[in-house]
Amino acid sequence: MRRFLSIVLAVLLVLMSCVVGVFAVSDDETSSDLFPNATGSNVTFGDAPEYEITAIPSNAVPVRNQADFLAMKLYGVYYLANDLTLNASLKEFRGQLYGNGKTVTTSVPMFTKLDSAHVCDLTIEGEITVTANAYTGALAKTASAVVVRSVTNKANVTGTMATSGFVGQLANTSTFTNCVNYGNIATA
Repeated sequence: MRRFLSIVLAVLLVLMSCVVGVFAVSDDETSSDLFPNATGSNVTFGDAPEYEITAIPSNAVPVRNQADFLAMKLYGVYYLANDLTLNASLKEFRGQLYGNGKTVTTSVPMFTKLDSAHVCDLTIEGEITVTANAYTGALAKTASAVVVRSVTNKANVTGTMATSGFVGQLANTSTFTNCVNYGNIATA
């Protein structure tokens, strides 16, 4: 009986290792091919080559102006219908924002906090200066477990601590794919 159980367990282990191998995906495939549900194992930055804009889900709500942007719900799915000009940050976002190739011109970080959010296909421009003792980035002050794809920052960012072209403080596993910063970064 013990020998039979040992053989059954050995066969099960072999079968389980085959199944895991079939479903394993590299970080590159996860972050670029499976964007809406992706998580990666590290943070990467690189050049932003030409790319195709991600298809917008049919349930996505259009964002046409700052009022629409500031009214976005925590877990919503949105797309930029127009270029935007912002002078206020959305406090927290955990949903999906499809930039649709549009440009956001801003004088503040777009988000105060991104948590498990997905943001893609947009350009950020402007002059962002945060004088308070706070984390500063063009996309967000803080972020955790985010997926950001094909975002270009051209905004100049000045802060007093932990200042970046994208996120001032980054926590947990996050993936940045096809993102590039052209803005000047300074700490005052």
